[in-house]
Amino acid sequence: MSIFLATLAGLGVLLGGLLLTARREWSALLLRFFVAVGAGFLLAVAFLRMLPEALALEPDWGLPLVVTGYFLPHVFEHAFVPHFHFGEETHHEIVHGRSTLSAVTGLALHSFFDGVSIGAGYHVSPILGWLVFVAIALHKLPEGFTIASV
Repeated sequence: MSIFLATLAGLGVLLGGLLLTARREWSALLLRFFVAVGAGFLLAVAFLRMLPEALALEPDWGLPLVVTGYFLPHVFEHAFVPHFHFGEETHHEIVHGRSTLSAVTGLALHSFFDGVSIGAGYHVSPILGWLVFVAIALHKLPEGFTIASV
């Protein structure tokens, strides 16, 4: 069941891309709404359900692993391919040529761990698995907007 849910959540990227490309114009407020709902639900499930479960199951290693999991992508992103946000302007001469490869690799790893999260949640309890699935599916819609807008 968890593999099915992970695959279904991954299709959220496709749905988000299709929604974005179906209309020529989207309200910035509506796009922000989708991002806020996805991020809010994802953070709520992570902090209110997953983190307490992780700390209960692994009292010694739970928190260090969560902190490592948070900071490790940032270390990789800044150590291997310089990635900086310059606001509305894009300074093409400063953007590194390997940024596309880095983005695709990062998205693939990100999606892999989304699936692992759904499976781990479902392993702990079916209710947690479904909550993680809904959170990731809502998160995948704005991800699809981002991919389709490039």
